[in-house]
Formats: sequence, C-alpha cells, structure tokens
Amino acid sequence: MAVDMQSAGEGELIRPVQRAAPLRQAVYESMVELVVSGRLNPGEHLVETDLARQLGVSRQPVREALHRLQAEGWVDLRPNQGAFVHEPTDNEVDQLLDARELLEVETARLAARSADAEAAARLRAICHEGEAAVKAGDTEVFITAKKAKEGVTFQNTGTEPFVSLRYFGPDVHSSLPAVGDYLKGR
Repeated sequence: MAVDMQSAGEGELIRPVQRAAPLRQAVYESMVELVVSGRLNPGEHLVETDLARQLGVSRQPVREALHRLQAEGWVDLRPNQGAFVHEPTDNEVDQLLDARELLEVETARLAARSADAEAAARLRAICHEGEAAVKAGDTEVFITAKKAKEGVTFQNTGTEPFVSLRYFGPDVHSSLPAVGDYLKGR
C-alpha cells in the first residue's frame, strides 16, 4: 500500500529519511575544519594513526581524506616523510590577497547600489568601530569589525551568488591560517 506524501497525517508531509554522510566525508570535513580553524598549524606533521585515534576512526578514511586534502591544496604529501599541513608560499598569499581584493571591490560596488539607509548606517558604525580599533591597536576588535563589515556588504549586494559567497568570503583569510602570521612579518 503506497502512502500519499500529501495525506499522511493531518496536513503533515512525510519527509525522506536523511542519510548520514559517508565516514570518509565526515573525516574529510573534520580535517578541513581542523586546518581552517588553525588547530592544525601550517607545516605540522600529520600522523595517520594519531589522527585516526583522535577522530575515533580507522586509518583508511584518514588516508582517503589526506589524499583529497592534498588534491585541494590543504595538505602536502611528501614521499618517505608523510603528510604535512600546507604552508602557503609568498606567491600564494599574494594571489589570495589579490583575489580577495577583487571580490571585496565588486561586492562594495554592488552593495553601494542596492543597500538601504539602515545598511548604510550599520556600515558607517562598523567602519567607525574598526577605525577606533586600529587607533587603539586592538587587532581582535578590528578583525571582528572587518568581518561584520564584509558580512553586511555581502548581504546587501542584491545578487544571490554574492550573498552565498558571504559564508566563504568574510573568512577567506582563514583558508590559509598562516596568512596573518605572514602579514605580521612584512
């Protein structure tokens, strides 16, 4: 007997069962988070057995995740040495910052055309907060203000692709955790 999806219960829809992500996908996502969050540092040696133990899985999904992370540039696999968190080169950092600048300029242009008065007022307040943080030498407040400014800007572009990018855009710098340390050394 087939169940009509519309008539099961009183106005309720029957939702399909959500399947859990495959283990290799969950391990991969966990490892990306460890790199992005900075809990695994650039250049850090990644030992399969240690990662497997810490993640509560066997070595196989860790090995698969490491190969995928290498293909995506997060990890370097070195023959006879093992896996290491990727350390961005000066050129990679420059390219990342150039791409970020292009994205920020375009989002600002689009937001300037479509933001309402409330969004403009929020941006002004955030910019004042950021300027005050720079004058006070408060890096954490400055970074928080910068992320808030980027979030408001992305949300007010008026275009769905940029609104979607907002979730990646404001934290682009976190995809290469060493960028901040690199820039401090310049």
